[in-house]
Amino acid sequence: MPRVVNVMGLWCRIVSRAMRDPRRLEDLIEAVELYGVYAASLTGNIDLTTDAGISAARS
Repeated sequence: MPRVVNVMGLWCRIVSRAMRDPRRLEDLIEAVELYGVYAASLTGNIDLTTDAGISAARS
């Protein structure tokens, strides 16, 4: 029987690569808010669940 797996996260090697395009960042913020997606990288986790984390990611 096939197994269904839901992936609820984003992993990238370097945070700046995921944040290079402002539209992609806004899409990621929306995914975190709507679906509880977790974002992580080798250089550190991105806390997009708080206003301070979102502000830091946008700067």
